[in-house]
Amino acid sequence: MYFGLDDEQRELSSTIEAFLARRSSSADVRLAVESDLGHDAALWGSLCREIGVGGLHLPEDLGGAGYSLFETQIVLERLGQALAPAPLLGSNVIAAELIRRTADADRQAALLPAIAAGEQIAAVAWADAEGRHQLDSSDVVATSNDGAWQLDGRATLVLDGDLADVLLVVARVEAGIGVFHVDPQAAGLVRTRRIALDLTLRFADIDLTSVAAEPWSLDAGRALEQVHTIALAMIAGWQVGTAQRGLDMTVDYAKTRMQFGRTIGSFQALKHRMA
Repeated sequence: MYFGLDDEQRELSSTIEAFLARRSSSADVRLAVESDLGHDAALWGSLCREIGVGGLHLPEDLGGAGYSLFETQIVLERLGQALAPAPLLGSNVIAAELIRRTADADRQAALLPAIAAGEQIAAVAWADAEGRHQLDSSDVVATSNDGAWQLDGRATLVLDGDLADVLLVVARVEAGIGVFHVDPQAAGLVRTRRIALDLTLRFADIDLTSVAAEPWSLDAGRALEQVHTIALAMIAGWQVGTAQRGLDMTVDYAKTRMQFGRTIGSFQALKHRMA
């Protein structure tokens, strides 16, 4: 079994790497994280329009390119390498995949093309007070009165939650766990940005008090399990890129930093540690 990239995937990787080298230097990243959006909207728009990263894994009839999540993971690896902040993980992977698994065909057709094009940001409110994503529970409770649903509770660490144009909320229902679509501007909903240790990630806490909601799935356990697994794999790819950047910087430094008239990489003690 061959585990390497094929020619097309290598071309995608090199294209993204070159693009980010031009448009996402360390100075650019600092400006992006200090902006109101927390990412460079122009860069994100170009990535979506010129390369189509926002919908690589989505079907063509939903605004995507018809590839797989593996190609999206390649993009995330390159984003991690550049530390480039972008809503790809939270909006175009986690939220989009949950939409595909819980929304009907009409709702998918209405939402996913705009998300794929980078024109809208979607978010999933799921984590509990401890920051955990539980597959069978939530700190948000859904109740129904004559078919009208409302949500009460809090979700934490919502990726891009304060920016989201499309908001999905995971909530407990009588029979288990459900997924609900909520208007981000709905009465009773409060979004509070939360500063993370990693400034390239944007989080928000979302408080809901008698917020009107549209049920998309009242038995979403399997869908949430699938999306959770996808998210872990995508995060791993992103972290691989970041780790590779750290390794590359360390090697470059060891080859150029001089001490006692020699590059420090030539000292046996450092060779052992770096190996």
